[in-house]
Amino acid sequence: MSEYDSVLLDRISRGWIHVDSDNLDVHYYHSTRKRFYRKVPNQHPISGRWRFMFNGRYTVYRNRLVYLYFKRTTIPHGWVVDHVDVDLTNDHPSNLRLMTAEESHKQGYVTQEEASLAGWLALLEYIHFVGEEPRRGSRLWDPYPFAYRNKDEANTR
Repeated sequence: MSEYDSVLLDRISRGWIHVDSDNLDVHYYHSTRKRFYRKVPNQHPISGRWRFMFNGRYTVYRNRLVYLYFKRTTIPHGWVVDHVDVDLTNDHPSNLRLMTAEESHKQGYVTQEEASLAGWLALLEYIHFVGEEPRRGSRLWDPYPFAYRNKDEANTR
């Protein structure tokens, strides 16, 4: 369990954090203004996962927050919230389950380091083969070409 999970569970149990079950919007209660505000997520630039900042220093991914809100239980240390359909942007409660980190990594998720390394190796192979760098903005310039789940997703970018 991360150190901030207990704080989130406490705020959820007090009703200060609410997750809409239809569109997964997160609302938090502002204690000074005495009203709820929609929490605006930002998207991770590589994985595309949605994340929220709390207290200006804690980053919580939406899948973890949705799991905590709907299951109302702590996440044990060494366990992660896994996506059943392997789509990292589908954070619906029915698509989330707990797994050990090792089991989750065996499913073949691409880590940021692997995607970055694979992208730079592909760029070096292209330069070695053609003899010059690709034009900026071309498909070959993308430094993270292998961070996508399938070929269709990579080709539409």
